[in-house]
Amino acid sequence: MRIFLFRGLLGDVFSTGINQLAKKLGRAGHTVTTHRWFEWRRVQKEYLTDFALSHAGTELAVIGHSFGANSALRMANNFANAGLPVGYVATLDATVKRRVHSQIRAADNFRSCDFRNKPIAGAAEHAHNDLNHIQIDKDPKIHSIVVNACGKSDML
Repeated sequence: MRIFLFRGLLGDVFSTGINQLAKKLGRAGHTVTTHRWFEWRRVQKEYLTDFALSHAGTELAVIGHSFGANSALRMANNFANAGLPVGYVATLDATVKRRVHSQIRAADNFRSCDFRNKPIAGAAEHAHNDLNHIQIDKDPKIHSIVVNACGKSDML
């Protein structure tokens, strides 16, 4: 699986759990890259122009925290609109309400007790009232759910 992860607004400071999650997904055998929330358009364009044709059939996953969750869902929906196989999208405290494209196989929306958390139509909702916005991306239980949803790579 090819996995894209996006950190939030001040991601280099607060979304450090995304980096930890990337390492766990990499150990499961996936191809993983981590980006800042505002880089999603460039990352999407590069994948669509440089890699999508040569990697036809490669299942994709897009995961993000906060503003990165917003970016992740936009990019996943755009990939699905382009006919690419999006197997999974995970949003951790998205700050805007959106809908998961009907062609995306599975989606999880993890929500903290923070006022910024928003529902995502079409995603399984996971309320974590014991976590705040800064903690949710670092939670090992959430990491476990995401890693399990992505599965083990066939490349192992």
